[in-house]
Amino acid sequence: AYRTAHMSRTSLTAAQDAPGVGAGYGLAVRGWLGRVGSVGDIERGEPFDPTEGDTTAGGEPSGVAGTVPGIALPKGVPATYYSLEFTGFIQIPRDGIYTFHLASDDGSVLEIAGEVVVDHDGIHTEWSKAGQIALAAGWHEIRIRHFQRQWGAALKLELEGPGVPRQEVPETWLTHRPAA
Repeated sequence: AYRTAHMSRTSLTAAQDAPGVGAGYGLAVRGWLGRVGSVGDIERGEPFDPTEGDTTAGGEPSGVAGTVPGIALPKGVPATYYSLEFTGFIQIPRDGIYTFHLASDDGSVLEIAGEVVVDHDGIHTEWSKAGQIALAAGWHEIRIRHFQRQWGAALKLELEGPGVPRQEVPETWLTHRPAA
């Protein structure tokens, strides 16, 4: 099912400088094990590397974080009771109002440039919720927090905007800061 959210902002959110050389495509991801009922509680669990065993992901030195090429559930997550946080930058091709569609089972929240664009928190089955934000062309910080309890698991982010038909966010539009 598709449900609409709110318009986050009507004035353009300014872009940032490029996030750094050598990071590559994709987002950084951290994970925690344990039961939670809200994305606000995800860091309460035991840290784990959600990319362990995922040949498409690149591990980071911390042992509890890695990188993933796109916005999807890494292959290293268990079936139940885990939480994830994806962080990095999204490159917006042109100025305009963008609609983001966040589908998940269970809760998830999308933030861009520090602003909540889609609040899809809580325990629920898979469905999509949307929100809009006006963005200037260029790089913007992105953060997605997600948790999974039991029965089914899903996470997908799509966007649409000026000259951009609805589609999953291309991997080449995502990057992260290199590990310290």
